[in-house]
Amino acid sequence: MRTLSKAALFVWGIVAIIFAIELMSASNKDTEWRKEKEETHSPQRLAELIVHEPKALAQVSVSKGLYEVKYSIDPWLLTSGIARDLSFNMAIEMTKSFFAKFPDARQVSVITTATVEDIRGN
Repeated sequence: MRTLSKAALFVWGIVAIIFAIELMSASNKDTEWRKEKEETHSPQRLAELIVHEPKALAQVSVSKGLYEVKYSIDPWLLTSGIARDLSFNMAIEMTKSFFAKFPDARQVSVITTATVEDIRGN
């Protein structure tokens, strides 16, 4: 059985410490995000917090209890499966959040857009 050298153990120790620090900071960021999401009173800001990507250009329009959220999934688009899963999960989060946050909401419409290319790059 091979044993790890002191240098390898040192490197693994540093990696473990960095991983633990990253986990703690991610937890703090998630807590801050949830707190801001709970405190916001703006439909636009709520959509931006859920989408969480400035390049997605989230837009919200409100008309007589209809909240229409439109954003692009281009920043995450790698495959059609990712696009389908991402848009489905975000639509669920959007509808739950909008109905919970805004009591006047009768309908929430989530529209996702994507720019796709064919095999020739068109």
